[in-house]
Amino acid sequence: MSSNVVVTRHNVFQRLGDSIKGILLGLLLIVISFPVLFLNEGRAVKTAKSLQEGASAVVSVSADIVDPANEGALVHVIATVKVEEALTDGAFGITAHSATGLKRTVEMFQWREESSTQTHTTLGGTEERVTTYTYRQEWSSNLIRSSSFNDPSHRNPPEMPYPDMTLHPSSADFGAFQLTRAHLGRFTSFQPIHLTDEHLSTLSADVSGNFRVYNGALFRGADPANPAIGDVRVSFSQVPAGVATVVGRQTADSFTEYPTQAGRQLLFVRSGVATADKVFSDAMAANTFLTWVLRFAGGFLMFLGLTMIFKPLSVVASVLPIAGSIVATGAGIVAFLVSTSVSLVVIATAWIFYQPLLGIALLVVAVGVTLGLRKAWKKAPETTAQNPVPPSRGPESPPSA
Repeated sequence: MSSNVVVTRHNVFQRLGDSIKGILLGLLLIVISFPVLFLNEGRAVKTAKSLQEGASAVVSVSADIVDPANEGALVHVIATVKVEEALTDGAFGITAHSATGLKRTVEMFQWREESSTQTHTTLGGTEERVTTYTYRQEWSSNLIRSSSFNDPSHRNPPEMPYPDMTLHPSSADFGAFQLTRAHLGRFTSFQPIHLTDEHLSTLSADVSGNFRVYNGALFRGADPANPAIGDVRVSFSQVPAGVATVVGRQTADSFTEYPTQAGRQLLFVRSGVATADKVFSDAMAANTFLTWVLRFAGGFLMFLGLTMIFKPLSVVASVLPIAGSIVATGAGIVAFLVSTSVSLVVIATAWIFYQPLLGIALLVVAVGVTLGLRKAWKKAPETTAQNPVPPSRGPESPPSA
């Protein structure tokens, strides 16, 4: 691991110019936050209604026979996936039998740059930034572009030697039903294939002389125990065929997406045995989780935009460093309170739009709570004035003899 330290200084006028430019970006982030918050509520409501509709309509059927009476219905089927087609990686010759997926993962040993910055503001508003760039070597399945590194002595190869790749069978038996490549691509429980020296004989001619087996993977380089920049590691994994659960619209002897009146298309494919209730409850939980993630994302975009808008105030105040810190802290608090309040208003408005009765009820409750707090706040001083606290007296003198 190596490091490089860079010190830069920006006077108050340069910082003020940068912060003023940042106002435009801040406004853009705030504008983006509104549709993120509003549309997310509509997406959540539509998905929840579709899942509720699907949960009430689904029918569990046997996989032993395709019943024409269920044509077009939302069915729940549990069966064993049987794959006749072998999956073979054409470049390396690695083959997976009775698998719904074969994945090739290519990693290259590369430099990675990380940076940490410490800032210090001097009297007069000049900001000094001390940035430490740290470089370490690691295996990465993504190309790390070193052209933007601060230290030009750390360089990575310009491209990955082989691409990652995932293969799926064209079809598979699922009891009396058939699964297509689109269904099989939804199985993602990949398990590693531990390669041995026997697999070297299956490698194609153009790669067989360059690789060796090390720790269950293919390695290209001088010393696998001490890799160098540019060395390559290729590993393989597969999804073994087994028992699976499918919930979808029965279409002939296969499955397609089931259209709901709420607007969502339903099709679930998962490994293992799961009841219909379990499938839909998990989908409900995933919908709730995504809803909260997008709520926080929208609120954070608004908060970030407001802090960028308030930034010039703290820059001007930083002529006196302690004043700059106070203003920056205050601006952050204001940005948090405003972004939280506005985000809640947008979410409430979306609920009124997508679910009027519930949204209006929530709004009435919110207004009632606000008015109650306001009344209590105004009543407190009046109560204090009407019932003043008696002045404290010192200890009484003992009675004279």
